[in-house]
Amino acid sequence: MSQTPPLLLIGLRGSGKSTLGRLVAERLVADGLVAAFSDLDDAVLARLGHATVAEAWNTLGEPAFRAAETACLRERVPAALDDGTPPAVVAL
Repeated sequence: MSQTPPLLLIGLRGSGKSTLGRLVAERLVADGLVAAFSDLDDAVLARLGHATVAEAWNTLGEPAFRAAETACLRERVPAALDDGTPPAVVAL
């Protein structure tokens, strides 16, 4: 089990979670403290097969987007805690 949990960035849409997450992860990866940066929106879009959140939201609706978002989050957090690798920075 990883000794340090992932750093989860939570905030309003457009508040800079992805931008800040990339910057923080870049620094922490260089210092050997985390393994990577992960953006939950990227995982959701890949799962849904859409290029943008707006496209997925408008095509599939909020319930489908939220279901995919929940599934992706459930996959990432336990994996980050249990796989023994250094933690990640995750923008939610």
